[in-house]
Amino acid sequence: MKNNQSFFEHFTELNRRSLLVISSIFAASFPSWFLYDRFINVLLIPIERIGLSQKSLVVHQVTEALQVKLSVVIFLSFYICLPIIVYNIAAFLIPAASKQYKKISWFLTLLSLLFFYGGAFFAYYNMHHAMDFFFSFTDVTVGIRSQYYFQFIFRFILFIGIFFQFPIVVSVLVLNKVVQVSYLLNKRREIFVLILFTAAVVTPTGDPISLVLVTLPTYIFYELLILILKRKFD
Repeated sequence: MKNNQSFFEHFTELNRRSLLVISSIFAASFPSWFLYDRFINVLLIPIERIGLSQKSLVVHQVTEALQVKLSVVIFLSFYICLPIIVYNIAAFLIPAASKQYKKISWFLTLLSLLFFYGGAFFAYYNMHHAMDFFFSFTDVTVGIRSQYYFQFIFRFILFIGIFFQFPIVVSVLVLNKVVQVSYLLNKRREIFVLILFTAAVVTPTGDPISLVLVTLPTYIFYELLILILKRKFD
């Protein structure tokens, strides 16, 4: 999106990029469909870490197995196409920014993508702690509805990936002069409490272990970005 374009040109470019994103997700659904079995094996690792197995997953409806497969394929397609999605959003918005901020905007875009994938992997690698915490409240044989299990995993990964965008959001506010870096440096305690509170709201489990595991790396990333921005803008 460029400043000298007309509204119709902006709208045309938006449609073109939206069509490209939708087409890429649709194209990615084909390999995702054939990778389904391998991906399922990866998604079963968290319950295997707490001593359960695929036999612990149950199906309650005739159509549930198909619903699970479609949801897994859609999620995997989105996950594969995320770089294309992020690039097209950035390519539409960044040209409207002032020249001095374009380079750092592209840097933050790349960092945002890395933070999301990093947060998603972090969530996947540690989600067995959350499941172990909740299952510790019962002594009966655990039978998990397959649809709910995969929905839990997808929500956990998505929410934590989005939550890891907090440092990027703060950086955008600094670039647009909504807040000053010096103000953020003076409000470290308040920012930490804000991150902690937001993590408690965002995490789908809300257990203390997940809360700590999500809050600490997010705050560390925030501190690093703020120090980088301090050198450039303060």
